[in-house]
Amino acid sequence: MPTNDQNQYIQLHYADEYNGNPVDQEQGPLITRHLNSLEDLLYRVKDTQPETLAVRFDLHCPNTFEIRATLEYGNGLISLFWQHLYNPFLDSTTNTCPKFHFAWTREHDRNTGQVDYKVLLLLNTYFIQELCNTRPVPDVGRGDNLAGHIVRAWSHALGIPDPVVQLVSFPTDPHTGEIQTMRLMTNDHNAWQQLFLQSSSLCKYEGKPLGRGFCAFRTSNRRSSEDRDD
Repeated sequence: MPTNDQNQYIQLHYADEYNGNPVDQEQGPLITRHLNSLEDLLYRVKDTQPETLAVRFDLHCPNTFEIRATLEYGNGLISLFWQHLYNPFLDSTTNTCPKFHFAWTREHDRNTGQVDYKVLLLLNTYFIQELCNTRPVPDVGRGDNLAGHIVRAWSHALGIPDPVVQLVSFPTDPHTGEIQTMRLMTNDHNAWQQLFLQSSSLCKYEGKPLGRGFCAFRTSNRRSSEDRDD
């Protein structure tokens, strides 16, 4: 298995497939351990809920002194994001306990210093339909749809009282402008392979702040003992 010259413990993946599943090598090379964690996450989700809604988005960190100082200490901002995203659903009237499955990676632009979190969110389709709609609305930051919840949660995590839509990027349909999502049935093998292909870019080596004592990639089923990417 090839390794990176700067860190002998980081195994890199250069092939076009990983365990028989296609990967996005246009973003390569990819980090083998992160591919393994992503694959494990998708298998776990596929086996535990009949239909899954998958959403990809990027969380942009403002390049201010306060935010840069917070980022130096680790990933407290992304932890606050999940807290703010999760809490409104706890007050719902449904009998189903919300369960968020996710993968995220932290990337640094070497030229500008910009820090982004790139996120894959996996939700039980039936549950999320009971709590909010997934249709587009004119004012994303204030709408009662999934994108609105995400924008507000990230703004609150950053300490910004009013939602700032520009701090979150969603992939959109080039024809309709609607936010792109995937609905996957548990027995649709091709759809899950396609999701793994599209999400494998989260595992790319380029831009990862490795060797700094905090996590650069994480999934929701990852053990606390694996939190550091040294």
